[in-house]
Amino acid sequence: MTVTPPRTGADGAVTLPPARSGDPGPVQDHAELAPVSRKFLARATLVTAVLSIAGALLGLARDQALARLFGAGSETDAFLVAWTVPEFASTLLIEDGLAFALVPAFSLALARRAQGAPGDPVRSLVATTLPRLTLALVGAAALVVAGAPYLVEALAPGLPDPALAVDCTRLTATCVLSFGLAGYCSAALRAHRRFLAPAAIYVAYNTGIITAMFVLGGHWGVRSAAVGVAVGGVLMFAVQLPFLLRQLRRKAAVTEQPGPADGQAVTLALVATVLLFALCRQSQVLIERFLASTLPAGSISHLNYAQKVAQIPMTLSLMLCTVTFPVVARALAEGDVERARTRVERDLALAACVVLVGAATVIACAPQIVEVLFQRGAFTAKDTAATAGVMRVYALGLLGQTLVGALVRSYFSAGRPTWFPVAVMTVGIVVTSWVGVWTVRPWGVCGIAAANAAGITVTAVLLLAGMGERRSVPIRVRRVLHELSRPVRAAAVATVAGAFVAARFDSALPGLAAGGATVVAVFVLLGRALGAQGLGSVTALPSALRRLARTLSALPIRPRGSAGRTARRPAAGRRGSGTLPPHPPSTPYAPSHEGSAMSVSVETGPRSGSRPGPVPWVAMYHSVGDCSDDPYRITVTPDRLDEQLDRLGRRGLRGVSMADLLAARARGEGQDLVGLTFDDGYADFVAGALPVLRRHGCGATLFVLPGRLGGDNDWDPLGPRKPLLTADGIRRAAEAGIEIGSHGLTHIDLTRADDSALRAETVESRALLSELTGAPVEGFCYPYGRVDQRAVDAVRAAGYTYACAIDPGPLSSLHALPRVHIGQNDTAVRLYLKHRLHRLRRRPVAGLR
Repeated sequence: MTVTPPRTGADGAVTLPPARSGDPGPVQDHAELAPVSRKFLARATLVTAVLSIAGALLGLARDQALARLFGAGSETDAFLVAWTVPEFASTLLIEDGLAFALVPAFSLALARRAQGAPGDPVRSLVATTLPRLTLALVGAAALVVAGAPYLVEALAPGLPDPALAVDCTRLTATCVLSFGLAGYCSAALRAHRRFLAPAAIYVAYNTGIITAMFVLGGHWGVRSAAVGVAVGGVLMFAVQLPFLLRQLRRKAAVTEQPGPADGQAVTLALVATVLLFALCRQSQVLIERFLASTLPAGSISHLNYAQKVAQIPMTLSLMLCTVTFPVVARALAEGDVERARTRVERDLALAACVVLVGAATVIACAPQIVEVLFQRGAFTAKDTAATAGVMRVYALGLLGQTLVGALVRSYFSAGRPTWFPVAVMTVGIVVTSWVGVWTVRPWGVCGIAAANAAGITVTAVLLLAGMGERRSVPIRVRRVLHELSRPVRAAAVATVAGAFVAARFDSALPGLAAGGATVVAVFVLLGRALGAQGLGSVTALPSALRRLARTLSALPIRPRGSAGRTARRPAAGRRGSGTLPPHPPSTPYAPSHEGSAMSVSVETGPRSGSRPGPVPWVAMYHSVGDCSDDPYRITVTPDRLDEQLDRLGRRGLRGVSMADLLAARARGEGQDLVGLTFDDGYADFVAGALPVLRRHGCGATLFVLPGRLGGDNDWDPLGPRKPLLTADGIRRAAEAGIEIGSHGLTHIDLTRADDSALRAETVESRALLSELTGAPVEGFCYPYGRVDQRAVDAVRAAGYTYACAIDPGPLSSLHALPRVHIGQNDTAVRLYLKHRLHRLRRRPVAGLR
């Protein structure tokens, strides 16, 4: 069965898809028109992660080479002062700054092109902005070259060898131009959903630096590293240019519809706000270098090495935000605020889990990490101890760093100038300065790291408090804070456990391995027990990576949006697969409709010679309403259903219909899916269950009785009498995307029915429901859960693809699927235990992968 998701109008009402027509309508050949699926986001994040990790590892190799060749003395300090230029340039021109202005601008241009704006808004945007930007970058680079002596004096007034620092600064000044062009290409490509080349830039950059140090280091000393910065910047631009040119050569459809002036999306005020924010944020480095310049030689180096390692968890945590930033910007450009909000909240939960487990590892195993990475050559054990101490303090601010990086994207994703982030970042800088001045004398370089952590944490808190519809994406702040508290508690316990284990080893490498493994294990176990939402996505990553590895060679990194080539358009006018998206079809994280039809690879019975597959978890509900009088415990309140679905979502699970669950399992997927079934077809389903399912983006299967339309549950002698759905109610549920299945004709025990009654309960009920809904009925549910081989054979002969029981024992198969009853008393702990223990209580299902 195939599902076409309902469309949501401007007033929030759900409208039905139009009936199928012979005229498919105009087809535009633009990849940016295709909805972003979760599978595409996963592929893009995987590619970004792999290349970012490769770039980070090369960055560590770069730092190791710097430490090995030049140690942690005055010569390295001189280069690290010059290193301020590429640090600032990368923040202003690649990571933050320009990206915050250009990604929304290109997203708006792509949205206008998709809507048929005259000409090509994307090319017009490039023609308007790129020449001016290039001219400004050339001027800025020349200014840095000319003012290098004054810049060095301002950054590090107590530096022993300022002349060397001036030479290195002038060499690195070229990166102002190259980084700016690289950042422009990255923003444009990411807005076009092309992530391969932007993710590879730091691989090229660090390769250039490492090569220059080893080739030229013997003659030029530490100046060779500065030459490597210049070469690496050029490589960053070069690896992206062919991909951008390919996008700009694409022709847009010519229409006569009016549109806003080309290039209007990027205003001076917008550029000013994003650059000032990035400048304020990066000025923390200036404060740290300034304060450290008065400390003994090598202090700046210790701070630099500590930051480089400690920032790796933050970099990894923000990879998903980098991929989804264009998605959020595009959603806002299309006016879909709800989609943007849900995306931002999910990103915050996942990013927090990633950075916290990384921070816990860094704090617990800091001495071992530094010794393994750097203690060789001119880098002594004393340097290791000093760097490890700084690293532990600096890691306390990693959550704040991640939250600032994720939240500020929300402020600028609409492409509107806003001064609130600049003001908040200014407050954070003031806090950093005050705390640094107060702590640098008693604590030395550790005091500087503490000032950094304090300032960025204050900034994160203020940014989170200021989230609102007027300034940014209106996320639910209290809910986000409550969610963040879960992984924070897990990380605190994991840090203590990891430090204890790491200290038991005399050798650094075994201590690091054991301590790191302990941190991850404790964090995952405790985080899952606490219900951390982001942890479900993290722990599901290994299976996702395995699936992606099998298909990555056949699936391109960019989405194919051309109709008739690779984009699959669901057939309009058909319903019933049970996927109930809470958002319009363009939602990138809405349930995927690819393969939602029941695959022919799903066997209708046991295959000869095949082993039974694992037991899918299918939750069995009945009524959703008032449960004050509930002798059979078949009713849950809407609030309890909401809590249960929320708990599933926090653990990375999603409720779907039986059709979607079995189709996913037939493809070897669906380990994160839970089948949701509602028996008997009570009338309270429409008012009690549907809104909750929609809110959580879940699908479901509703098993109804076509022979009792508008009747009640008179088969329950103790009552209470509950009305059943009418024909109109069943149609409403089907039109909302719920899969409709048969619960028999009149709710009799099939194991006691004669042949005539058995045929009526199976064959006639299927025919009536198919006529009622206008779609084939694929699922059956045995009344009372009672089943024998005769009933199974009758259901299979009636043409059903699958059937649900409760505990079918040895009959367990696709036509006797086991389920787990869920009731009002199933709180978080009971729900967790039912999920974990159901495979032990149920037999494997024959014919299911």
